[in-house]
Amino acid sequence: MIHISQYRLSADDRNSYYYHLYSSIIVVTIRQRISMPPCSLAQLPLGHSARITSLTAAAAPFRRKLLAMGIIPGQEVTAVRLAPLGDPLEIRIRGFKLCLRLSEAATIMVQPETAS
Repeated sequence: MIHISQYRLSADDRNSYYYHLYSSIIVVTIRQRISMPPCSLAQLPLGHSARITSLTAAAAPFRRKLLAMGIIPGQEVTAVRLAPLGDPLEIRIRGFKLCLRLSEAATIMVQPETAS
């Protein structure tokens, strides 16, 4: 069989539906999505991406600075690496890299991206 093309049919919150066209035979595959529980940015595993959902009340002293740097709800963020002694955490957001103390990162609540 020769794979000609792949098209996404639709997606809901639990499944992605794809159909593949194999020389006039259509095969539908279903990929189950695994949802991860919400966590703080400090708990996000390195290399994983997430969406920022909120800033906790503990972020009040530096909330305006975080918002000015683009750390706002709805933005996608990726945990890149930790410093050799474990603090600070380097993240990628809006096309640039930013380092945050773990205490600051702990005040940022995120929803990890679903793995398929």
